[in-house]
Amino acid sequence: MADNSQQGGAVRSSHKHKKPIHCFDLPDSAFIPHQNHLLQNLLNRNFPDISTLSEQQQIALARLVPMLLCGEQSAMFVFHREAARLANKGEEECYKALMQIEADEFVHEQVLQKLQSLLPQPDDVDRIRKRSRLFYARIDRQSTSLASHFWQISQLDASVCLILSALNKAIHQHPISEIFSAIMRDEARHVAIARQHAQFLASDQIQCTAPSIHNQLVELLKTETASLHALDIDANALFQRITKLSITKPFITQLSTTKTYDREISP
Repeated sequence: MADNSQQGGAVRSSHKHKKPIHCFDLPDSAFIPHQNHLLQNLLNRNFPDISTLSEQQQIALARLVPMLLCGEQSAMFVFHREAARLANKGEEECYKALMQIEADEFVHEQVLQKLQSLLPQPDDVDRIRKRSRLFYARIDRQSTSLASHFWQISQLDASVCLILSALNKAIHQHPISEIFSAIMRDEARHVAIARQHAQFLASDQIQCTAPSIHNQLVELLKTETASLHALDIDANALFQRITKLSITKPFITQLSTTKTYDREISP
């Protein structure tokens, strides 16, 4: 992908005709919606005032948040579909773990949509959305099996944690950082559960194509290098950290025949 660091016309933004970011068709609701998630409380009470962010920070976030939103919507669809598949298969622990993630993703999506609605809308928001959607859709197409798909999701979530950490540090003195911090904590837990689910599904070794995902994610992020720099994020250092995650074992195997799950999934 081309690096449009020289933002030019792409930097221009507008509050007119603002619309929600929609990358994927979404379930109407989570199987078991959250009742008391930290971010849900934020949505229902006092959402952070973004007016104290600089114009430069607001424009940069307005270009980066759609990428995160596409990822949340993709995850909502994947985990909802897999939880539905397991609903009547007697795999209670797996089912509950996936439902918990799905509920998390619903809240993440809602709070990021709220944040996006308050930010200036980039003139090329549709282009940002389309290339983000293409990236996430490609993950499904490149998976050789359901198990490898969830292994790749675990690798993607680990990378997203690095992005959220960078965003959190960049605006750590602003209340909005609480959003990125809370999502990051959830996603760190999702990494472990997605990896366990991949191992649960594996009847044999799974070829790991995760390095391709890391590289493709970096290419996507490079299109917003200028936005990262606007937030005082060292883009090259972030890209290197993501790429280093690809240095992993080329294969994973099922850990045990008991198919047990880590149940530490409460937010």
